[in-house]
Amino acid sequence: MRLLDKLLAEVCVGVDAAEARAAILETGCLTVDDVPVTLMPAGEPDPDGLHAYCELGELPPGEAGSAALMRLLEFNLHLFRQGAPSFGMDAERGVILMARFDSRELTAPRLLEGLTELAGMARAWQETQFADASMPLDLGLLPTGVVRAEATDGRMM
Repeated sequence: MRLLDKLLAEVCVGVDAAEARAAILETGCLTVDDVPVTLMPAGEPDPDGLHAYCELGELPPGEAGSAALMRLLEFNLHLFRQGAPSFGMDAERGVILMARFDSRELTAPRLLEGLTELAGMARAWQETQFADASMPLDLGLLPTGVVRAEATDGRMM
């Protein structure tokens, strides 16, 4: 977690930066562009790497849920590459969005870019649940990169 502390020192700026870093290191929870994100150590073989998760909620009921699930699979196929985020399903949490950050390539700007990308994708899901099949697969993300620590319930994993 020393690498994470170093990265957070560069990412968390402002009056309460030290408090923000401490809260994130303690809970793993932060907010990026108003989207809750949970950070966890990646574990072996890359203990300084990070996993990031966003809980997106349940699928819509009925046919809309089936269509949304198919759309999530399309997005995963479009996003498939080393280090890319992906959508998943969890029986307890519903739809989740996750990404892995390799410590060998992890810098503060890369972390901020990656977390902002996750937040944009999470917002797109929350706003549309990908109901429109004509929605572009690149989601047209325009990151703003606003990161702050917030008390959340830390339910993820």
